[in-house]
Amino acid sequence: MSDYIEKAYSVEKDIVGMEPYEQLKFVSKLYNEMAQIPPAEMGNINEFCNAHTHVESIWNYLLDDYKKNLISELEQKISNLPYCSSCSTNNKDKNIIINVEISELFFAEICYKWGSLTLNISFSQRIKDRYDNISFFNVVVRWKIIPDWLKNETKYYHGHFEKDVSLNNLIDTVLDTAKELHDKKVDIISFCRASSNIDDKGNLIVRHKNWKTKGKLESITKETPLLHVYHAKKTEQDKWDSSPYFHGSNGTYVENAIMYWCLNLKIKRPSYEVPHPIPYSVEIHNYITQTLMPKLGWERITQDRLKKLNNIIEGKTLELETTDTDQAALNREFKPVGFKDWNDYLDSIIHL
Repeated sequence: MSDYIEKAYSVEKDIVGMEPYEQLKFVSKLYNEMAQIPPAEMGNINEFCNAHTHVESIWNYLLDDYKKNLISELEQKISNLPYCSSCSTNNKDKNIIINVEISELFFAEICYKWGSLTLNISFSQRIKDRYDNISFFNVVVRWKIIPDWLKNETKYYHGHFEKDVSLNNLIDTVLDTAKELHDKKVDIISFCRASSNIDDKGNLIVRHKNWKTKGKLESITKETPLLHVYHAKKTEQDKWDSSPYFHGSNGTYVENAIMYWCLNLKIKRPSYEVPHPIPYSVEIHNYITQTLMPKLGWERITQDRLKKLNNIIEGKTLELETTDTDQAALNREFKPVGFKDWNDYLDSIIHL
């Protein structure tokens, strides 16, 4: 593969005169081609790997320089737009975040994560309490009232919109998107007001008595509860050493704990205000040890038996419901719809 080695060490000359983005593409293409060469075809492996590393270092240098210049240009252009209130681009490895003012109550956020192929667009509501403290709430736009101009140009995903972009057209796409959002602010105010469940003072407009969503089972695992650590004075260590509730030595003791069985799943949308899936665990220790194991004649659960159980449940979907609507989404307790409890549901799907 002497051809690739020669190309690797001549790449700096080959890209002279190219536009910065074309330089990136050229070096990236060479790097990826070399990465596909199997070891048997490399010839002198050390020499080939050194050449490959040389190409990688040039690519990293070009990319860092391109990012730096792109950020500088974007910040300058954003500063000239009166409707863009901020441009967070201080670190080249962090997201580019631009806020577009829509009204006193609502604003749009345009976010680009380095390495991605999309712009994320989301809408938020600004609430000021009686002490002038400001809070921000994500507006989960209702699909049925999204205007055609927004549907046609973006994809709607978990409460935000995604728009195709590349490094080559990033600045133009960001500026065009910001201008369009500002120009369409009447539409945006309308669908944000119709979608938000929070009034101008931060109060819920509609308080749901219950909330239904979907869940997807992932696995059954054995977990260890959070343990407390205690430090004892030297004169008290004898008492701690003989305690049946703790273990440790030399003044540091940890409470004894019994591991327990958990059912792990993803909840698609835990509340009106949270449109994305969250992980959720249900303690099923009594069901496993007092119902399932005696029913199957198991004295213990081996790795093979656990694998069989997880093969049964993994990927199964179900309807969930909660009445804890006064709780934050992460603190709500969900139960399977149509079943008395989680034990009843598991009995209906686990058959060995």
